[in-house]
Amino acid sequence: KKIVMKKKHIICMLLIVVLLVCAGCDAATHTGFLLYKSSPLGFRIEYPDSWSKEVNLDKNSAAFFTPQEGFGDAYRENLAITYEQLGESSFEQLFAQYHTSLPSVFPGYTQQEKSEVLIDQQPAYKLLFTSEAKNDEESIALKILQYIVCNEDRVYFITYSADPGNFDYFEPFVNTMLETFTFNV
Repeated sequence: KKIVMKKKHIICMLLIVVLLVCAGCDAATHTGFLLYKSSPLGFRIEYPDSWSKEVNLDKNSAAFFTPQEGFGDAYRENLAITYEQLGESSFEQLFAQYHTSLPSVFPGYTQQEKSEVLIDQQPAYKLLFTSEAKNDEESIALKILQYIVCNEDRVYFITYSADPGNFDYFEPFVNTMLETFTFNV
């Protein structure tokens, strides 16, 4: 009877350990961050717990916004992740077309950096540029850090956009987010 009790006790202890380990699988690994994962979007990422999240599966997108900084906060910095199907073109062809289109998409486009990097061990392009849109009432300047990466048949656009004055402040948070980004949830 004692042996049966010990076996039951050991089995219960093992089950508790397994449950605790599995519970940790869906938790953020960085203090002060939350985990977002989406099978339909095909990725997981950690984001600061003070940031808000907006997901639009119809538009294949998720965006993570910095907290509102008061009445004078004209632009909420954010990291947006979208994807589109690769289609008939190669990833390199799609990137070349996209890169060529940037001056017409972003008024006042000025490229600061273009390099090749890895995102979740996949080859990617890194772009850093500024843009300034003007209309009759105001001018909106942005500094944009963008990664374009292909995973299977999807091309992902990971875009950090910020007011140039706030870019450096939020960039460490964005870098942590990018470190936690993985495909195929």
